[in-house]
Amino acid sequence: MSVVCMSAQEVRDTVVTGPDWRYEGQWPEGEGVRYSAEGLIKGRFVKGVAEGMCLSSSADCQQIYYGEFKNGKRDGYGRLARPAGFFYEGVFKDGYPEGVGTMFFSAAFVFKGTFHLGKPAEGSYYHMKSKSDMKEHIPDFPEVELTKGQKKILKNLQKQKTKSVETADKSLLESPKFFGESPNLFSKWVNGMLEYPSEAKLAKREGDVRIRFDVTESGELADPYVISGSGNASLDCEALRVVLLSPEWTPGTRDGKPVTVTYSFPIYFRLKAN
Repeated sequence: MSVVCMSAQEVRDTVVTGPDWRYEGQWPEGEGVRYSAEGLIKGRFVKGVAEGMCLSSSADCQQIYYGEFKNGKRDGYGRLARPAGFFYEGVFKDGYPEGVGTMFFSAAFVFKGTFHLGKPAEGSYYHMKSKSDMKEHIPDFPEVELTKGQKKILKNLQKQKTKSVETADKSLLESPKFFGESPNLFSKWVNGMLEYPSEAKLAKREGDVRIRFDVTESGELADPYVISGSGNASLDCEALRVVLLSPEWTPGTRDGKPVTVTYSFPIYFRLKAN
């Protein structure tokens, strides 16, 4: 893997700032870098909005995307790498894997086919012979390094976002509902659907898996992935399998209008005592 320094020095013709973002580069159109609390994007922009081929990285450099953007979102062909051994290569739409692609999971499982809102739709699962065999099929990703100055910019933007969230009128946001009730019911539903993997049971393995997902404006669960694994691939895959089965939610609203809401959801695997 080649190391890419996400520097804007060579394209810093101007600096433009917004309430929760910063852009350094050619303006109104050209090469640049856009910063936000989530991370940064380097590539081609139109008035601070990513358009065309770009490289993006989360603030911790754990989530990397290299591919096409449209209106500031992942849109077109691209490659995505995330924590816990998650990789995807294929088509994106409005930020999510949508269309033909291949998804790699930590347990050397692979899904090849079509995707909808980041979830496998039509296609086939298969298992690689080993993790080393899977590594040979995973697409190459650049290894991103941030400068001290960039880390400082991102840290300040994260502080601004935290402050704005704390001062916002949270009563205006109504959370999504699962089966007409609070999101807490989803935890009970997941626990009722889990099947303790026999491999982990025999090895007496326990663990916690944290999964992130969106509940979209239409109420569909979208883009679930493991952000913190248990250390056991079978437990991680079982947690993700159940979340992928989720029925539709009642979407959240802000000022009465449907909005997309992101959740970070823990799933605990504990062996019952004899």
